[in-house]
This record gives sequence, C-alpha cells and structure tokens, in this order.
Amino acid sequence: MIATILGGIRAMILFFQTLYHGVYYAKEENRFAVVLGHLFLGILMPYLYYFCVSGEQQNGIVSSENQLRK
Repeated sequence: MIATILGGIRAMILFFQTLYHGVYYAKEENRFAVVLGHLFLGILMPYLYYFCVSGEQQNGIVSSENQLRK
C-alpha cells in the first residue's frame, strides 16, 4: 500500500520535471515541437515508471513469500 502511494508520488514528480524541462528548453530554442515531445514524454514516462517499479516490487514480494513457504 505504501509502496503504491510512493510510486504514484514519484510518477507525478517525474511528470512535472519532464514538463518543466520541455517548456524551459522550448523557450530557449523557440520550438513548439519540443513542448509537444516533452508533454508526450511527461505523460508516458510516469506510467512506465510506475508500472515497472510496482511490478518489480510485487514480484519481489511474491518471490520472497514463496521462498518462506518452502
């Protein structure tokens, strides 16, 4: 439960960091495509991070429980 909440918080932080990075560099380079690319990555990356990390944690928990049962 706590790991899921922390994963969600990390995902949101990653989203805002990516979005800020895209807007900051788009202002310097004056390119609209940079904003769109980082907006897309900002939405996609947190989900990938969240599902990959939560999957690893769940698999780790399941495998450790199976080892304890043996």
